Amino acid sequence: MPSKTTATLTVQLLYSSAILFTVPLMMFPVIRILEQALFPRRSGKLNTSVKLQKNFFRALLVVGVLGISVAGVERVDKLVAVIGGFACVPISFIYPPLFHLKAVAESRWERGRDAVLAGLGVVICIYVTFGAVSRWGVAEPPYDFCDE
Repeated sequence: MPSKTTATLTVQLLYSSAILFTVPLMMFPVIRILEQALFPRRSGKLNTSVKLQKNFFRALLVVGVLGISVAGVERVDKLVAVIGGFACVPISFIYPPLFHLKAVAESRWERGRDAVLAGLGVVICIYVTFGAVSRWGVAEPPYDFCDE
């Protein structure tokens, strides 16, 4: 789309608004899991001190995510590559064989195959994440740059 048209700016504004309003939905599961680990069997319903600690933790987590996004705004492609290597590779290559192993694998062959596939997934995850992190500081020419 052309860069300075009203339609382009409207789409960018609507996309930014959608991202802004979905942050609480994306952060909720993370906050719940971390709070259960940090504040086991402690509720802020009756205890003001615990409520303040949890609110401080939530604010600190949001500020941390904000810091990561501000630091990665210039290299969003590399940030997406790190996230893909660290989060998406396990979803694709590690969890399915582990679920199969736990749920339905009966024979020794199936258990061995699932273990090998999960191990291969761990190797792929480490390789892809390391490759993405190692390219973080490497400057790349702009996309419209052509060698003469």
